[in-house]
Amino acid sequence: MLTLVPFHIDTTSTSMTFLFWELAQHRSWQTRIVSELDATRTELGVSNITALTFRQLSELPVLDAVITEALRLHPAAPGSLPRICADGDAIVVGIVVPSGVSNALTTSSTS
Repeated sequence: MLTLVPFHIDTTSTSMTFLFWELAQHRSWQTRIVSELDATRTELGVSNITALTFRQLSELPVLDAVITEALRLHPAAPGSLPRICADGDAIVVGIVVPSGVSNALTTSSTS
């Protein structure tokens, strides 16, 4: 039986590594994040971005989009375990999945 217990150890560092790797590949997104953070800091009258709260940061659309996309492209843990289509064919989003076929969806495809 596959267990997900050991996945808590490195998921954060793996996710952050891929996030920063993607940002290194796409400097324009780095610029967009910095601009969004600066605009938010100025709008709220905060002298330093480290003073922004989690709630304030979670409401930034560009930052949220970049984090979400990095997690979609590089999930640190499997999204689901394989399933077997049993008891006859199934139709999923207009696609026939024959009985006995193994299938799995990644986390990104279900969000």
